[in-house]
Amino acid sequence: MPAELLLLLLLLLIMMEAPQPRHTVQYARRISKGR
Repeated sequence: MPAELLLLLLLLLIMMEAPQPRHTVQYARRISKGR
């Protein structure tokens, strides 16, 4: 399970949905930390 692919997919989903930027930052930070 490549982390880069997961991040890309998440980014695409976030961009498509465009919910809250804070949530995105927190999610990205969590993924980066869990790497």
